[in-house]
Amino acid sequence: REDVIYKYQAGEQILNEIIEQCEEIYTNNELFFMAPNKKKGKIIGIFSPVHRIGKTGYALRLGESLADTENVLYMSLELYGGIGGHFERGNQTLEDVLYYARQEKGNLGYILAKAVRHKGNLDYLLPIPVSEDIKEIRSAEWIELFKQIFNQSVYDTLILDVDEGIRDIYEVLKVCTQIHVLTDQTAYANAKLEQMEKEL
Repeated sequence: REDVIYKYQAGEQILNEIIEQCEEIYTNNELFFMAPNKKKGKIIGIFSPVHRIGKTGYALRLGESLADTENVLYMSLELYGGIGGHFERGNQTLEDVLYYARQEKGNLGYILAKAVRHKGNLDYLLPIPVSEDIKEIRSAEWIELFKQIFNQSVYDTLILDVDEGIRDIYEVLKVCTQIHVLTDQTAYANAKLEQMEKEL
């Protein structure tokens, strides 16, 4: 009468099946995927008004470096995150995680365990596939998602690859512990950076 898990399949699929079976057993949040009480996590925003300067590559390299000593989750908040480029294809994306966070059922850790992908030690969520969907997400929803991730998962650090196309971008950047602004030394880039600084 035991539940059977077929062993000749990808390791992540085996883990997903184990997680799903445990979720059915622990129906009252009894110590299953509950994070210990911890202090506020660190949020690193990667942003630039200058395009095509390797922002996503930088964010991923930074995340992989930090993940040697911390539990790090990378999230793309770009309109066009590029599934199939830096990121493999898959079913569950950041949009699915955001949907569960809105339900406020207290099981976000379980959803994250199923949705995250891995790049070395770095965990990441696949980007939202439709740009119009990400434009509709309010800053308060992003901030609530970050809080739930810290409260209900193992992550100490979030790396946000941020696009100026998201709604209320400065409200999102305000909650960041650090903001890394990438640029180069061209007159074009300096003019964009100066315009952003004046706006700020």
